[in-house]
Amino acid sequence: MKDNWTIKAVVSAVITFAITYLLTHSTITAAISAVVIFIILLIYNPQTRYLMAFYTVISPLVSTIAFTIKAKTENFDIWAGIKELNPTTTIALFIIAVICLLLDYFERNEIFTKKKDEKTFIELIKKPYQEQIDQLKATLKDKEKIEGLLSEKIAKLEKERDRRVTEAKELFEKFEAKDISKSSKLYKKALRYFMQGKLYEALDVLDLAKMQKAEQAAIKKIKKTAETRMLKAQLLRVAGKFKEAGDNYEKALALIFDWDNCFKVGHYFEFLNEFTKAEKYYQLCLINTNNKIEKAFVLNNLANVHSNRNEVEKAEQEYNEVLQIGREQATVNPKTFLPNVAMTLNNLAILHWQKQEIEKAEQEYQEALQIYRELVATNSQTYLLKLAQTLNNLANLHRDKNEFEKAEQEYSESLQIYRELGTTNSQIYLPDIADTLNNLAVLHRDKNEFEKAKQECQESLQIYKELAETNSQSYLPNIAIVLNTSANLYHANKEVEKAEQDYQEALQIYRELGTTNPQVYLPGIAGTLNNLANLHCGENEFEKAEQEYQEALQIRRELATANPQTYLLYVAQTLFSMSIFYQKSKVNKKRSIQLADEAITILLLFSNIPYIQNYLKRALMVLKDWGINTEEYLKSKENKEAKQDSTEKAEKPVEVDQNNSEEHKNTSEE
Repeated sequence: MKDNWTIKAVVSAVITFAITYLLTHSTITAAISAVVIFIILLIYNPQTRYLMAFYTVISPLVSTIAFTIKAKTENFDIWAGIKELNPTTTIALFIIAVICLLLDYFERNEIFTKKKDEKTFIELIKKPYQEQIDQLKATLKDKEKIEGLLSEKIAKLEKERDRRVTEAKELFEKFEAKDISKSSKLYKKALRYFMQGKLYEALDVLDLAKMQKAEQAAIKKIKKTAETRMLKAQLLRVAGKFKEAGDNYEKALALIFDWDNCFKVGHYFEFLNEFTKAEKYYQLCLINTNNKIEKAFVLNNLANVHSNRNEVEKAEQEYNEVLQIGREQATVNPKTFLPNVAMTLNNLAILHWQKQEIEKAEQEYQEALQIYRELVATNSQTYLLKLAQTLNNLANLHRDKNEFEKAEQEYSESLQIYRELGTTNSQIYLPDIADTLNNLAVLHRDKNEFEKAKQECQESLQIYKELAETNSQSYLPNIAIVLNTSANLYHANKEVEKAEQDYQEALQIYRELGTTNPQVYLPGIAGTLNNLANLHCGENEFEKAEQEYQEALQIRRELATANPQTYLLYVAQTLFSMSIFYQKSKVNKKRSIQLADEAITILLLFSNIPYIQNYLKRALMVLKDWGINTEEYLKSKENKEAKQDSTEKAEKPVEVDQNNSEEHKNTSEE
């Protein structure tokens, strides 16, 4: 039952009046003291008996001041009024007041307060149940009528008593050794009551309103701390301190979950190419999405992560789900959701292009391009960047189809847009400018326009190196890509030393990145090794070349085992290079024919792609040079395939220029 503080205040006031009157013989002074104490106790509502006693005892001392004022107003003799008081009584009251304060402090902090031992504690828990049991047993007079009913009730109470006793023992042992110095006031008070066996008083302290108020205050404080962490993370990111920024992003999210913050953290780690962490936070967002729109945003970025990690099937499934959601929403609100449809079409096209599903990819790029051109007509500031990205990606596809004029036109338009956007904020658009310049360099090299290619490559490399000075983790992979392009140009111009230097630098970057994220960077290692082997082969450094070919082939076979659809064509590329190596450099007829045959078997699966046809012709030429009739060879292969059950063709992404294993990049959207 709750304490009635009004009654306690009245009683204390009466006691105060009596003591003050006995000391001062003044009704007015006693009344004033009583009223003061009554008001203090009623408003302050002290929580312990000792504090209430302190206020009651201190009242006569308060009355001294009041009496002195009275003496002064009546006869201006202050000391006369004070002298009438009994100094011994005054000192005694003062000592008692101090003792009350000390006792209150001891009680609040449980100093010298003896906790009940476990036996006494358990007895207090058992007592109410035992009393009911004893009472019921005492009523068992007419056994025939009521024994069954009461016995059942007694058994139920005994069972409940034993359960409560077990729980009480566990709690007693848990809390007895607990350090509560840093716990909340509510916790301390409730625990003190509980350890004294006052279970219901403890529950009364922890009433719902108080708990909710305490919880809200705690959550508010945590939110403020999390906001501060997020701000610090953003400032550190601007300052280029990416590791510290990442730590603060994660700490902010660990303090309290917030969907927007979680999405930001996932996007930050995706930006750093830390795809494992990015996936972790995107998955957390996905679990906590509230609607389809949020789900689509998360799935799109999650698909980007899976695509970057070469988990093609996962990525395709996620992009398709995003596209379905986007098309549904666009039928209701095209102005808002058509941009999302275009974004997903662009990303899905990249994936289909990587899988050599060229027709699908081109259709998706064209649809995305059409949507973006329409959007640019009404809002160029928002959608020009998206238009440029899609043009760049479509140019990559047309380049692979040997449609060089289309590709150059699209690259040039894309580059022009990026440069225009960069006039107002160059830092944001520099990576896009550098990427498009590298792609143009590859195209111009294919067209034997080496001077143009060299200028574009050098400008691209310079931009990425400057960007890497503040964020190496994000831009080192791009430097490695452009170094491969540069090395291929030097190799084509017979500038062997420069070519080797660039290949070695690219290889070193890929190897360092591969130590922490091999799934992403092993393809780059293999491609660069293949290019380096081609160079060493041309310089008659056959031992180096053979080792590099073998390492490249081993990596690509392992990648193709896990993901044949993506990497099988890479395997064919190295097989073809090695077949020529064993034909013209380190002659081994049997090995050369074996490698060429395996390469042709794979290349036939992709024979509808223009640049693959060139590879196929050159691989067949290896067999022809060994005196093999290629027409009969192909007929023999066709007959073999006709006898076998039809099998699904494996396909691969074209992230590299297959003539020289140099990468050119598509831009995914978020």
